[in-house]
Amino acid sequence: MNKINLIIGREYMTKIKSRTFILLTILGPILYLLLIFGSVFIAKLANKGDVDLVLVDKSGLFADDFKKESKFITQIQNLDPEEIERAYMEEGWESTTVYIPANIAETKKGVEIYYKENPGMSVVDKVKNIVNNKLRDVAMLNEGIDKAVAQSIQSIDVEVETKPISEEGAKQGNVKIAAGLAFGSAFLLYFFIFIYGSMVLRGVQEEKTSRISEVIISSVKPFELMMGKIIGNALLGFTQFAFWIILATAGSMVVGAIFADSTQGMLQEMTQNNPQMQAGMASNPMAQDSISALMQAGADFNVFETIFYFIIFFLGGYLLYSSLFAAVAAAVDGQQDLQQFMLPISLPLILGIIVMPSVIENPNNPLAVFFSIFPLTSPIVMMARIPFEVVWWQKLLSVVLLIATFIGSVYVSGKIYRVGLLSYGAKPSWKQMFKWLTYKG
Repeated sequence: MNKINLIIGREYMTKIKSRTFILLTILGPILYLLLIFGSVFIAKLANKGDVDLVLVDKSGLFADDFKKESKFITQIQNLDPEEIERAYMEEGWESTTVYIPANIAETKKGVEIYYKENPGMSVVDKVKNIVNNKLRDVAMLNEGIDKAVAQSIQSIDVEVETKPISEEGAKQGNVKIAAGLAFGSAFLLYFFIFIYGSMVLRGVQEEKTSRISEVIISSVKPFELMMGKIIGNALLGFTQFAFWIILATAGSMVVGAIFADSTQGMLQEMTQNNPQMQAGMASNPMAQDSISALMQAGADFNVFETIFYFIIFFLGGYLLYSSLFAAVAAAVDGQQDLQQFMLPISLPLILGIIVMPSVIENPNNPLAVFFSIFPLTSPIVMMARIPFEVVWWQKLLSVVLLIATFIGSVYVSGKIYRVGLLSYGAKPSWKQMFKWLTYKG
């Protein structure tokens, strides 16, 4: 045990002092936020570009509607299709041209978009929406239907309130928030298992390639080396995760303090025009206190239980897959061979992500229950079900099977690791790796 502790300490201290880890820990959240806000900013810039549009409206219905569209700089022309094509071919037109036939209200077809450079789907969708909305208005007018009345009927939106009868179901809270919590926690777990499992894999590969393992093996057993690397990287992951939580909490407090006035003003503006929100704020004093409201949300939407099981399934999933990653890394010599063995091991995790949307849609169907108990997919799928209040015996069975599978995988991986760590040159096959399991000693 002392040797394992030494390896854990070495693995932890070596990597926590590395520049890569420090930069990733500090810059990781910043880069993530920049990626999100950058994507939104780029999307907004892409939508801000005005499109030069020539409108050929033979029906005479759509000129005002196209001119109102802020994305279009619209010119009105009266041309035939042959003249439009000749303008592009001979006069070098660059603008996008929308041709609407005279009988569009009767036929509901015949709209054509001419272009030299593809305008993109957003332009096509906007043109289609303008035409559809106008034809709808014309049809209502012809039938004597008041447009305001029709819009009020179309805007009817019935609020459906979930009222669970059981005490366990009552803890579930809002279904939409539970779904968001389920997706976020499951995807985060998938991300962390892969990131920190890959750190074990790269560490073993580096030591085997540089022959450092030969020196280390002279003083410790391969199994002790494998466990030390796995646990050391797990502690490293928790350190990084804790730092990110502290950073996120501090950042939220700073942003809240700086923008407190603007946030309060925005809230007042929202409630002024929303009688239902005003009534909700008045009838719920808890909503007036942000900290109390946050705590109440945590109690209602299983946040604290989700965090508890997140830690359990992170540990179980990480230890299980890290032992498999370590065995594979020890068995092969090059990156090309490594990819060959990594895919079958990673498939259950990928499968968990694939089935996750259907699990969130129906968290208690037999498929969801099976994958949440099956050890290789349970870290992802059970985390997707936890916010929906899973019955206690399924959670217990899932955790027990995950721990049992981890113990078995450590035993199996330890045997492969022991032989593979000192094997060089030969490309191992699955058959050869199974043969290593029969070696004694």
